[in-house]
Amino acid sequence: MKKIKVSILMLLALILFGSSIVMANEEFNPREWSRSSSGEGVWIDTVFNPKQLNNDTVEFQVYLTTHSGDLLGLDFDKIIDVRTNLGEINSKNIKWEWERRSSHHPAGKIKVSDQQDLFNNSIKFIEITFKNIRDVDHILKWKLESKNNEDYAYIANANSGTVSVVDTKKHQVINTIKD
Repeated sequence: MKKIKVSILMLLALILFGSSIVMANEEFNPREWSRSSSGEGVWIDTVFNPKQLNNDTVEFQVYLTTHSGDLLGLDFDKIIDVRTNLGEINSKNIKWEWERRSSHHPAGKIKVSDQQDLFNNSIKFIEITFKNIRDVDHILKWKLESKNNEDYAYIANANSGTVSVVDTKKHQVINTIKD
């Protein structure tokens, strides 16, 4: 029951965090862009927001929770892997930036530089792995679809049943396709 309450609280925090962000004439809905994992008393919620893209980086907002132990001892620069269907992103291009140093509720950003590795017409998914946190690998995956010979990525939003269309040259959401 605690696990469900914590997940609901984290989701509400994500909604509040993203409620003021506007993307290409539409509201940003963090539920559509969030992925979660839990195991051995650790919960990880991660939000990918393409509005935060710039010429150098792709950012993922990360919230962790535990009610037993201390998560500050984790070396996030060493335990985070990012890969796509084309392969693993070089670890030199992945940086952890702390936003809240808390033993039970830390938060931060994963910044991935050289986004050509992430966004092109051949990408089918982006996957982040938090390796070996209390003997659990937490894997978070965003499935992407793209048209051949076009500069758009299509991101399936499982929670809402919509698909976001991302202009990979402008690095922004240009449309949301609904059922």
